[in-house]
Amino acid sequence: MPVPHDEIWLGTSDIIESIFGKYKNFSARSTMKGIGKIILTIPVFTSKITSGNIKTALETTSNYRLKNWIHKNIGTSFFSKRKLALG
Repeated sequence: MPVPHDEIWLGTSDIIESIFGKYKNFSARSTMKGIGKIILTIPVFTSKITSGNIKTALETTSNYRLKNWIHKNIGTSFFSKRKLALG
């Protein structure tokens, strides 16, 4: 979403660093390293999540659409590539 001409939004690198710091802290708990499906947790760090948001997301987004988005935007993870290569 572009910033409207009559508005001023914060856009410093501190904000980006904070978001990725939270992401790295969260993803450190995962055994899979690298950016993969877990990247979808970033909106949790940047907005207020309510039970209504979760309900809407679950009712309007299918697993099929999510898998297609991941395939198109993230691609095959290193773990999946390794698994395919080593059998």
